[in-house]
Amino acid sequence: MSTLIIPDLHHHTENADRWLNSVPFDRVIFLGDYFDYFDDDDSVDEARETASWLVRQMEQPNRVFLLGNHDAAYLFPECPALHCPGFTKAKARGIHKILRPKHWKRFQIATVEDGWLISHAGFHPSLIAGLTLDAILKKCARALRSAARGTVDPILRAGLDREGSEPVGGPLWMDWESLVPIPGINQIVGHTPGSDVREKVTTDSKNYCLDVKNGSAAAILLNGEIQLMKRPSAFSVTLKVDEIFRELAGERPGQISLPAQAIEQALAATYPPEIARDIAFHLTDWQPDAAFIVALSLFPERFTPLETERGVTNFLVHAPNHIAAAAKLFGSPITDAFEVGAIDGMSED
Repeated sequence: MSTLIIPDLHHHTENADRWLNSVPFDRVIFLGDYFDYFDDDDSVDEARETASWLVRQMEQPNRVFLLGNHDAAYLFPECPALHCPGFTKAKARGIHKILRPKHWKRFQIATVEDGWLISHAGFHPSLIAGLTLDAILKKCARALRSAARGTVDPILRAGLDREGSEPVGGPLWMDWESLVPIPGINQIVGHTPGSDVREKVTTDSKNYCLDVKNGSAAAILLNGEIQLMKRPSAFSVTLKVDEIFRELAGERPGQISLPAQAIEQALAATYPPEIARDIAFHLTDWQPDAAFIVALSLFPERFTPLETERGVTNFLVHAPNHIAAAAKLFGSPITDAFEVGAIDGMSED
């Protein structure tokens, strides 16, 4: 069985969706920190959108939702000891209107998969000395029950390096730099952002931190072995295109918005409704490919040769077929205008 592991998102659920739509898996584990931007500039509406995305994910089978420090603040909004940067009572109220008690019960501090101990930030040996993996999970479950009663277990608290009260943070708070390989235990964590996946590997302990730019990295566990996925070229192209359009358009959507409805309405007077609708579809279904071409035209220096090759490949595999179909429906089928055999093998129908 293959398990897809997706780290911190901080509202960037579109990154999770890309992994979910591009990688085959049997099970998914989310490492937490679904809420709050790093610059604390997110709105109640964004918090509600992320909460709605979580509800939709919870309707899917084989999903595991781990708790991050930013999520614990909203699970226990009346507990100041669990608040962290970005938390506001307004966002908490908005989130709780969508995430009901049955949804909050789905969150857990840690899980074990294929022999790996998986949590948001990782466990320090001082917190779990002598415990089996099963005992660790039971300790985490007890901590959540205690928090619901207003008592914050040390395992939920931040360490001194995060201005907390404990010598070292627990599995919601511990920084990657504080993670110490524990003999006989392998861990997968997020929480500490970096430019790439990081590892601490000894002869008897493997440990990986996946937190790279809001879900830009991920991992697959298969038969106990980990496969790291570090921004594949197709994924990095999409991220760069999104970034460019957000810079250009501000709060507007970060992709070109191709006007299918406007095209359909414009053609409705000349073509039957179904034909007008199909032409509009074929002229707009390749929106990400169009966005790539525009972004590359504006900022070619921001794409590596590999990313450019991948973007061009995606465009040529996808867009021309739609354009040819639209042209045929429009009554102006394509021809071999440049005499390169462009329509060799095409049906005469």
